[in-house]
Amino acid sequence: MMKSALYKRNENLIYNVIKADGKGAFYDVKEVMEMLDLKKSKGYAYLDKAMATGKPFVVIRIDKLYRIPKESFDSWMKQINQPIQN
Repeated sequence: MMKSALYKRNENLIYNVIKADGKGAFYDVKEVMEMLDLKKSKGYAYLDKAMATGKPFVVIRIDKLYRIPKESFDSWMKQINQPIQN
């Protein structure tokens, strides 16, 4: 069975995301859920909402694979952990 060009492109994107992840460029779902103290259902709902809006951080989803760029997530975490100024 021949793979379609779109399937091959998605397969390459998945490979590149996983490859980059090995270098520490992305968080996976489990890591983000642990940092945010979210259970599985709430965590995926939150990531889906973030992916749809692009806020508060970037979420990449290819098929069932979610990856969160560390730069985007860490920037957001630093922002929300700033002391409140009066």
